[in-house]
Amino acid sequence: MGETAETEELARHALLGDATFLPNYFENKAFISARIDEIEALNLAIGDASQKGMVFQTLPKHMRRRIMSHTIKRMPRKLREAHTRSLKSTGALSAVLKRPSRKYRRRPSNLLKEYNRRQKTNIWLETHIWHAKRFHMTKKWGYHLADRPNDKSYRACYRAAANHCLLQDLSFMNCIELVGPYSHLVSTLKSHTSAECGLTFGAKCYKSGVREGNVMFFEKDKYPFGAIGKVDFLWRFNDLSEETDAKLWLWCHPAYFNQILEQIISSFDLQIVSSDRKQSKKKKEKRKEKLKLDTRNIPFTRVPTYTSSTGVVKLNLLKDTLNRFRLTGPLANAVLTSAFKIPELDSSAEFKAFDWWSEYYSSEKKSAAYSAQKNFWALLASCTSPCQLPPHSAVSVTIVDPRLTLPQTRTKAVPDKTVTPHQTPVLTLDPLCSDSPLWDSAIRDKVTETKLSTAELGERRSKRVVPGILPGEAEVFPSSRIPILLIQRPGVQSSSKRIGFGGGWDIISPAGWGMALWVGLVFRGCRAGGLREAISLSREMGTPLFNEPDTEAGQISNESDKKANLDAYFRRPPAKRLNFILMGIPTPFDFQWSRLIDEWNSSSSLLPENPSSDGSFFVLRNRFYLDQLLSFLTRNVQKKKIEKQLKKLLILEPALSKCLVPINVLLNNGGKLDKYSLVCLPNESDFSGIKQTHNRKRMRDQSMIDKDIIESQHEDYHFDKRQSLRAEHQKLLKKLRRKRVIEYRKRREEQANCCLADLKIRKRKMRKPSPTLELVKDYNEKMRALWLPDEKSIQNSNSRAVMGFVTNGAFCFSESLSSGQAYVTFLSLLQLILLLDKCSVSRNFLLIRNYASSHYKFAAFSLAL
Repeated sequence: MGETAETEELARHALLGDATFLPNYFENKAFISARIDEIEALNLAIGDASQKGMVFQTLPKHMRRRIMSHTIKRMPRKLREAHTRSLKSTGALSAVLKRPSRKYRRRPSNLLKEYNRRQKTNIWLETHIWHAKRFHMTKKWGYHLADRPNDKSYRACYRAAANHCLLQDLSFMNCIELVGPYSHLVSTLKSHTSAECGLTFGAKCYKSGVREGNVMFFEKDKYPFGAIGKVDFLWRFNDLSEETDAKLWLWCHPAYFNQILEQIISSFDLQIVSSDRKQSKKKKEKRKEKLKLDTRNIPFTRVPTYTSSTGVVKLNLLKDTLNRFRLTGPLANAVLTSAFKIPELDSSAEFKAFDWWSEYYSSEKKSAAYSAQKNFWALLASCTSPCQLPPHSAVSVTIVDPRLTLPQTRTKAVPDKTVTPHQTPVLTLDPLCSDSPLWDSAIRDKVTETKLSTAELGERRSKRVVPGILPGEAEVFPSSRIPILLIQRPGVQSSSKRIGFGGGWDIISPAGWGMALWVGLVFRGCRAGGLREAISLSREMGTPLFNEPDTEAGQISNESDKKANLDAYFRRPPAKRLNFILMGIPTPFDFQWSRLIDEWNSSSSLLPENPSSDGSFFVLRNRFYLDQLLSFLTRNVQKKKIEKQLKKLLILEPALSKCLVPINVLLNNGGKLDKYSLVCLPNESDFSGIKQTHNRKRMRDQSMIDKDIIESQHEDYHFDKRQSLRAEHQKLLKKLRRKRVIEYRKRREEQANCCLADLKIRKRKMRKPSPTLELVKDYNEKMRALWLPDEKSIQNSNSRAVMGFVTNGAFCFSESLSSGQAYVTFLSLLQLILLLDKCSVSRNFLLIRNYASSHYKFAAFSLAL
């Protein structure tokens, strides 16, 4: 101890500048003990495997780099192997692998694999990439679909449908193929339809396969309840002399495709037969065109198949194996004849790889069908509008690869002026025009398999003596011939609308040819549309949407829209929200149809007795009862007999009290019509002093404009509750915050005395959800209930009784006014008929109130037949 003190004293004098002398001896013991401690610490930090940390942390600090934690090659070579082992043991090796370069990922083969991987949850259509560059995309019904164009084209799409040509991709529509005896198929499907709604599967006009039909599909033996959705159907062409099994195609919307499939499987007692979806062990040639269709059920051997227990009926799911495009507009004929060319079916050696037509058209009957189709094509060029042809006609055509006739730049197809146009409608077509090779699965697979890729097509063009293809050489160029099926759509046939509006053609083609046909149609001047355009066209035409209120698809759509609207509503601050209590809107974002029907049933004097309320309802589709209502609305019944006839109607069919009636609404005197707007019953005083007018186009009347009916402001009886609840909630949050601050300060004091390792452990334990999370959720639910309370009554929530709601409303370009589609209860419509008759109103009027307005507007309405 004395020696050490002496040494320290010498060091202190040296620092002060005094004279110093070296010690006469060396302290071995003190020096060695200090070095031993340092060596042990170094050995512990470097060599002990039980120490927590990565291998790169064993390096001196001046050699460490942050990138070493996730890039192995940055480590010294002698430590890389140990670093790799440590990553494997922790399972983090896959996460630290370097991502392939963008150049590698953008190679065509790798890009296709990536696209196929991304289609596992939501299927892409063949035109997906084309649409994704130009449209807002949305995920619906298991598909990734085009919603609306990026440019402001709402009005332009209407102009295209009205005066030019609008193009839509409907390939998301799912096809079901039924094979079996005609009588057995019709008798079984009869339980899912009703002749009271119109023509069904067994109608004679559809049996031969020359026309496509449309029918409402119901659950088995549940009509008029249990509606599922509308189905387009087409029988395979037959000459009524063959005894072969019939084939039926059912086209369903994906929103209710699974429901219809389950009903058909149950009715026909079908069982699935395993499809050959496994790839063969032999290495096959990986062509680009095959990789594109890797996610589809192509070839036909991969299609899921069901058979009945007796083996009589067979079902093939042709979902995603056919393309369906829709052309709408008066120039649809010109677009078709310009984009597609009918070739001479050459069977030379050059066509050996593509030839399927030599054998198919070898028989005299098939050859006659091909000649009839060529004559039809010449006839089509002379028709100025699709509406001149028989409605819903199914016509088969075999065309040249449209890429061979593609113009250099985008052009607009117009009718050929050299051809004398037909001035009268074509009443009949040769039935042989409907004989299509598209029904044969082997031909469909052959056409898809032999399609040349764009690169292969370009290579063949370049090897010609004169590179390229001259206009007259497309028909003889060695390539596949494409069988397509054209379905005519007549459009609007009502006198109150523009005759033929919405008419056009549907094009059905084999898989793999979607982009070739699509680009060919776009280059002829078609304007592409999405789901928004389909909704607006339905509103312009006055036809109901696919999701009707009494279907499961309609209820699911209503719930999803309600959730989205409520979330958007409550994201706004309270000062920016519409107060629906003050405005008297009972259900601003919801259609409570069953509740509204029950309220009208309990208060109506037309019913002999109050029916039981089980919550079930249906949409009126019975043609007889719709015609009866139309006769009442058109005043074809004597005044004295109207009430008696209405009561008689309810006695004959008591279930009518539980139905909704679809109507089309038109705001003749201005105003805005939105979804969720209220359809209300006027009072007698509302019609007083109004002069009637018979102007068909606009029906404007100054007396109606001046007649301002305003809903008085309601009392917000939840205002004080919301204020007190908010104040209590804020007070509680502040109190809890003070407690958390005190606890936090205590932890900081404790952490000041802790080592670094203990501090890290404490921080990990502190990572937990917010302590006020459940409290805030409970507060939000209570506040939502106070902002949108459950009203006692919907019918009598306003000064004018609520009859129904608008389901699809906006500005209508064809009428230059706001219009929409709505549903009203049957009993409220009967009350309106009696009121119109009592007030001697010449036209059919009711009241509309937008959910964001307190003003009632007069609106003309008509039945949606």
